[in-house]
Amino acid sequence: MVVTFLFILGVVYGVKPWQEARAGSFNYGEALQKAIMFYEFQMSGKLPNWVRNNWRGDSALKDGQDNGLDLTGGWFDAGDHVKFNLPMSYTGTMLSWAAYEYKDAFVKSGQLEHILNQIEWVNDYFVKCHPSKYVYYYQVGDGGKDHAWWGPAEVMQMERPSFKVTQSSPGSAVVAETAASLAAASIVLKDRNPTKAATYLQHAKDLYEFAEVTKSDSGYTAANGYYNSWSGFYDELSWAAVWLYLATNDSTYLTKAESYVQNWPKISGSNIIDYKWAHCWDDVHNGAALLLAKITDKDTYKQIIESHLDYWTTGYNGERIKYTPKGLAWLDQWGSLRYATTTAFLAFVYSDWSGCPTGKKETYRKFGESQIDYALGSTGRSFVVGFGTNPPKRPHHRTAHSSWADSQSIPSYHRHTLYGALVGGPGSDDSYTDDISNYVNNEVACDYNAGFVGALAKMYLLYGGNPIPDFKAIETPTNDEFFVEAGINASGTNFIEIKAIVNNQSGWPARATNKLKFRYFVDLSELIKAGYSPNQLTLSTNYNQGAKVSGPYVWDSSRNIYYILVDFTGTLIYPGGQDKYKKEVQFRIAAPQNVQWDNSNDYSFQDIKGVSSGSVVKTKYIPLYDEDIKVWGEEPGTSGVSPTPTASVTPTPTPTPTATPTPTPTPTVTPTPTVTATPTPTPTPTSTPTVTPTPTPVSTPATSGQIKVLYANKETNSTTNTIRPWLKVVNSGSSSIDLSRVTIRYWYTVDGERAQSAISDWAQIGASNVTFKFVKLSSSVSGADYYLEIGFKSGAGQLQPGKDTGEIQIRFNKDDWSNYNQGNDWSWIQSMTSYGENEKVTAYIDGVLVWGQEPSGTTPAPTSTPTVTVTPTPTPTPTVTPTPTVTATPTPTPTPTSTPVSTPATGGQIKVLYANKETNSTTNTIRPWLKVVNSGSSSIDLSRVTIRYWYTVDGERAQSAISDWAQIGASNVTFKFVKLSSSVSGADYYLEIGFKSGAGQLQPGKDTGEIQIRFNKDDWSNYNQGNDWSWIQSMTSYGENEKVTAYIDGVLVWGQEPSGATPAPTVTPTPTVTPTPTPAPTPTATPTPTPTPTVTPTPTVAPTPTPSSTPSGLGKYGQRFMWLWNKIHDPASGYFNQDGIPYHSVETLICEAPDYGHLTTSEAFSYYVWLEAVYGKLTGDWSKFKTAWDTLEKYMIPSAEDQPMRSYDPNKPATYAGEWETPDKYPSPLEFNVPVGKDPLHNELVSTYGSTLMYGMHWLMDVDNWYGYGKRGDGVSRASFINTFQRGPEESVWETVPHPSWEEFKWGGPNGFLDLFIKDQNYSKQWRYTNAPDADARAIQATYWAKVWAKEQGKFNEISSYVGKAAKMGDYLRYAMFDKYFKPLGCQDKNAAGGTGYDSAHYLLSWYYAWGGALDGAWSWKIGCSHAHFGYQNPMAAWALANDSDMKPKSPNGASDWAKSLKRQIEFYRWLQSAEGAIAGGATNSWNGRYEKYPAGTATFYGMAYEPNPVYRDPGSNTWFGFQAWSMQRVAEYYYVTGDKDAGTLLEKWVSWIKSVVKLNSDGTFAIPSTLDWSGQPDTWNGTYTGNPNLHVKVVDYGTDLGITASLANALLYYSAGTKKYGVFDEEAKNLAKELLDRMWKLYRDEKGLSAPEKRADYKRFFEQEVYIPAGWTGKMPNGDVIKSGVKFIDIRSKYKQDPDWPKLEAAYKSGQVPEFRYHRFWAQCDIAIVNATYEILFGNQ
Repeated sequence: MVVTFLFILGVVYGVKPWQEARAGSFNYGEALQKAIMFYEFQMSGKLPNWVRNNWRGDSALKDGQDNGLDLTGGWFDAGDHVKFNLPMSYTGTMLSWAAYEYKDAFVKSGQLEHILNQIEWVNDYFVKCHPSKYVYYYQVGDGGKDHAWWGPAEVMQMERPSFKVTQSSPGSAVVAETAASLAAASIVLKDRNPTKAATYLQHAKDLYEFAEVTKSDSGYTAANGYYNSWSGFYDELSWAAVWLYLATNDSTYLTKAESYVQNWPKISGSNIIDYKWAHCWDDVHNGAALLLAKITDKDTYKQIIESHLDYWTTGYNGERIKYTPKGLAWLDQWGSLRYATTTAFLAFVYSDWSGCPTGKKETYRKFGESQIDYALGSTGRSFVVGFGTNPPKRPHHRTAHSSWADSQSIPSYHRHTLYGALVGGPGSDDSYTDDISNYVNNEVACDYNAGFVGALAKMYLLYGGNPIPDFKAIETPTNDEFFVEAGINASGTNFIEIKAIVNNQSGWPARATNKLKFRYFVDLSELIKAGYSPNQLTLSTNYNQGAKVSGPYVWDSSRNIYYILVDFTGTLIYPGGQDKYKKEVQFRIAAPQNVQWDNSNDYSFQDIKGVSSGSVVKTKYIPLYDEDIKVWGEEPGTSGVSPTPTASVTPTPTPTPTATPTPTPTPTVTPTPTVTATPTPTPTPTSTPTVTPTPTPVSTPATSGQIKVLYANKETNSTTNTIRPWLKVVNSGSSSIDLSRVTIRYWYTVDGERAQSAISDWAQIGASNVTFKFVKLSSSVSGADYYLEIGFKSGAGQLQPGKDTGEIQIRFNKDDWSNYNQGNDWSWIQSMTSYGENEKVTAYIDGVLVWGQEPSGTTPAPTSTPTVTVTPTPTPTPTVTPTPTVTATPTPTPTPTSTPVSTPATGGQIKVLYANKETNSTTNTIRPWLKVVNSGSSSIDLSRVTIRYWYTVDGERAQSAISDWAQIGASNVTFKFVKLSSSVSGADYYLEIGFKSGAGQLQPGKDTGEIQIRFNKDDWSNYNQGNDWSWIQSMTSYGENEKVTAYIDGVLVWGQEPSGATPAPTVTPTPTVTPTPTPAPTPTATPTPTPTPTVTPTPTVAPTPTPSSTPSGLGKYGQRFMWLWNKIHDPASGYFNQDGIPYHSVETLICEAPDYGHLTTSEAFSYYVWLEAVYGKLTGDWSKFKTAWDTLEKYMIPSAEDQPMRSYDPNKPATYAGEWETPDKYPSPLEFNVPVGKDPLHNELVSTYGSTLMYGMHWLMDVDNWYGYGKRGDGVSRASFINTFQRGPEESVWETVPHPSWEEFKWGGPNGFLDLFIKDQNYSKQWRYTNAPDADARAIQATYWAKVWAKEQGKFNEISSYVGKAAKMGDYLRYAMFDKYFKPLGCQDKNAAGGTGYDSAHYLLSWYYAWGGALDGAWSWKIGCSHAHFGYQNPMAAWALANDSDMKPKSPNGASDWAKSLKRQIEFYRWLQSAEGAIAGGATNSWNGRYEKYPAGTATFYGMAYEPNPVYRDPGSNTWFGFQAWSMQRVAEYYYVTGDKDAGTLLEKWVSWIKSVVKLNSDGTFAIPSTLDWSGQPDTWNGTYTGNPNLHVKVVDYGTDLGITASLANALLYYSAGTKKYGVFDEEAKNLAKELLDRMWKLYRDEKGLSAPEKRADYKRFFEQEVYIPAGWTGKMPNGDVIKSGVKFIDIRSKYKQDPDWPKLEAAYKSGQVPEFRYHRFWAQCDIAIVNATYEILFGNQ
């Protein structure tokens, strides 16, 4: 049968002989033509010449560059601009299927070329997305960022990240669907382009293998919330295999297709394959069944497709799809027409086949015709844009609307007709609103047209029609695209000041330009007649948004006509927002004082002469040019050939962007000076006065206030499941208002108590800045029993007088989607569909009513009077949007019963049916859907029943659970999270599901109906379901799951608890359950609604960690670790911010390397990883370690958006700029002629990782945005990258200027901060990051130990991916091994040739490496570092990266480079060891930072010169004892692991010196060295240690730096343990370490950890230290602090004066005292905790 049918396929499959078309209702030829044209409007990338419109242009031309690929092309998904490949590849397959089945229709209608163009266009894109066999890029664009902007595709500016699936992070559904598209395309394009068809087929085969090998969607995560693959991937595996079979005739694929049928989606609670849904982007099993039926003629597949089509037509098994009153088969509110027209296509294809039962052919065909005619307008209106009667005119589509103002309401009409687009469709009652904001019914999408095109082709074959000849969508612009508005600011007898605004409202197509300029024409006859020349005009600017004003230039000398050129070149102006599409300049033209200027004869004055001051009018007499092409206006009649400048006066020019990288000079980590002192009490903060509420007995309308509310009702139906109040808040006062003080209340009746959710779909102030809170009134009043409180985050900013917030689009609903009745709601005004004042929507400032009237009878808010003074609330509490229904917090574990083991229930009245709705093992949301069945003989009160779902939390976080819908009512379902007293296999938590009394009685033999459940962690981090007790991955349809346990009155009656869990009591087989006599209501069958897609909320408050109990069996030192670990993680201690980022210190007033305590460093993050690695060792819980790494990666490693590194030339990695000794020698000039060497790592890393992005930490972060730069310059976001040190070795922290890593010239001077550091001809907006290699190496070192310990515990798989991340970090850390400008070693002339490869490698861990580039990605740079300090070396990390099989980097040279580095580092230590045993500073390859000649007699190390204090000298970098402890601890670990003899010899001498300088006093105190003094130098290194008789160290002073004491003790412990393993046990070293630990623990513990008093004599520099600023340079910090010559440290950090410790510091300074503080530095607390654990690990309880 198969062979016969293949012959038929090859001849006439799906094509009937042409017959005369019968009369039809519509012009199906035109409809088909336009439905195909729709895809031309969705095209992304560089458009081909066959496109038939003039309003779409090239767009998204940088797609894929974040990963070093060209991913341009394809289609934008819908009315947005994300490229989602799952629906896109489905659409590609469907269009090919249409051409495959109905080719004759496309040929006869003249549309074959057009549909094949689209099939080829999209499949070419899929080939780009498949760069290697097991890598596939499935999405380009970020849904959240994309949806936050409303404008045309051609001018998008947001970053568009690309997302991939791989073997280790797979996505079988999207990969298989793409295989289907390519296979289908290879069939229909074979005649047109056989070579390309063959290419498509090979990619299809490879992709299918990829999908089939992995069989998982765990890596398909970026589309979550938009296009989740709910149906799984087995349907796509069958679907793709069918198309591969048709393309290859290889029966293997047919076998594969049939083998997966058993896994297709099932009807809930049965094994019947689902027939109720529709063939669509998510679920393609019905299409696969249809094709399998035709290929095999098997009844199995006929039954599947016929049950589906019967259900949609006449009904099946007594059920039939819902039909609207006017005849639409209505499946769902989202894309109802999409489902109906696609099912029509399937009905046509199946009814055309000879195997379709004769009695059903006509039914199916008529069904298809009726659905297509409905879409085309059989009810009186068309649902296809640009076709038929009353078609949609305002679809939800950004580019068709073509707003220039980032607004759905500007313009008020669509500038373009989106021909052929099928809109979502009507509601179940045929209702439909043609409104741009109605994305449910009025959005369009590629997949909406996918089945529609094929169905129209069939209608054309049936009824004919006439496509429009040579149809093109060529439009005439409806408005001026570019123009100038101008007016007069001021004028006098000899001058005029013009206010001019340049506008870019382009739309045919929209385009962005940075080359606009205009000419203002003047007649200088009066000037010349008075004896002056044109060059005696004076030009100046007042307000200027980026223009350069110059001239005058001659235009017509015979008439004395000249022009002023106002040139915005370099300023991007594009139709993308209120501040983007127009730029303003105010410029003054002045003649000499005694010249009488006559403006009336100036050509450009004509339209503006009557305009009032400050106003503007559009004027054609000021022509506008894009580069040199005139785009607006008229010029004076006669013009010279080209403008010839006269000698003219030109204002200070606006800098032109340059492609010159600015290298990031040296960061410096200043050590913590430690000295002893006594604490001073913290002053009591002054309390903030609050507003006293007015004791008004009744609700009183506000009589005055600063704000009012404008309201527009966007849901006019009184009965609705969604309320849509759109708002604008107006500042009607005279001063600005901080919106975070404002709240709005919308009053309504809930009409049935349910959990509710609210969301802002779009807001001009940013939807993420809008918060919601549902508040239930204590008692109902007329018109309200609830109000929705709308608030604003600090990011909403200030509302200026006379301004409004712009539109805030709001909607809210009940979580079960039941209806509200708005008819009696207080705040609802049905007819107010446009904005107007609504006093029933009330407004408040700081909780005081300032606008509107509350409903009568409510407990009123205080009302304001004209004389009320409102004190702002310092920190408003943010609200997560949408409001979670249930926020369940961890509940203490119940008291266990005495039952010794968990026993399965052997009898009982109930059982649990389970369906798994999240098949990915790694997910941020677990979705167990349940039904509870009464299997007994009497009814059960559901309030007595509880269900437990057992799982592992995989990282302790607060959690939330919700029921999206339940037949018994979602509000009747309760949740409780319970943590087990000890973890067991498969569980450390269970979610307990309970029921309120409203759930009622469960009758015998009945079930509860579906209960849809999902739960997540509040920070949306992932669970790993793979090891969860209750999870059954394959059970996607309902079945019995005995691992979901059930209880009646707490007694186990169903299922098996995990072994080892403290069990509930079990029931015996013969329980007696007393039935409740109350009859139960008859259940009403309710269809499951599809919830409205919601934006996943990002919580703004970090969860409170559960304190960890001390594991049993730990000794004293292990218990100390646990005590301090809990202190560090206790939110009350204050070590972390709300995002889980560790601060540098708990205290804020502290100045060291970070100049503020609540900054943080990569050093702190590396300690965080180390701390949690040790925690994993002691507890066996590796979730904390993973959280630390995840936080590090999320916040401290710049993301793709942070580092747009798309254009980098490794042959020219950077431009040279010298380093200088003191800040006053800066800025340093860029010297373009100085040779720079080649970067030997870049190409290898790109080849290895497929990305140009760097993978290393930036060293400094402003955690809470204290300075105010914000993330990527937004000014408001927390966790922003900043920098300080930039100006040579003498620049202390006290002399730095804090500045942003993302430089947009928003702060500082005209060039931002760049010209404080670098001297250039022009300055570009750019980003720069600096890595501190010792921190990255410490994180790698810690991860090595985590790996060792996890393997010991048999838990390596839990952290293997993080070990891989550490290895990757090590690959990129190799940049620290290279000279700054890649010069060969020993270079002593900056003009000497650069290195050509590894000749520039010193193989040491230098002080930094850095990278940066232009904000637009146009250029990038990288540098290494010439200076190496012994304190930064890490032989432990180097050994792990060189030798450990799990830690070796992936790159070809990574491990070998680290092997060379390890050898070089050990030599470096030996070279620098002094006669006493301490280690001296380091070496440099660039003397004085400028490659100068070494002074005679300088010792060298592999050509590098000895430097006693590398990198910084204020204070000297090696005067701090801390580097001795930090660095030698790593050497000691290395010795302990390997027994390396050179390391042992080095340590033996160093430890001997340590023993001689550490003081253990008789009174129980101790002291360690603090400051060291060095003399002499080492001998030149020749491979042998000489003893360095000329290199000496002295201890200058002592202290009790607790962190360094801990690190020192750690070094001693590992050294001692090493001697025990490899030689003579140095027990004295162990005992010294132990003594230090014990004394420190006894003396310095407090409520937050350990701290010692520190006297800070250096703190006088707060007041006295001048920060060098060049004369004449001025700028501002974000808070307004002025930066200018002569400023002191505190002058540009005035916020310090608000610090609670400032009064103490100021008082000490004024009295001449040295202030004393105690500090809890994060790294120090970690060091102390870690060393106690080290003692426990190495020596136990000895």
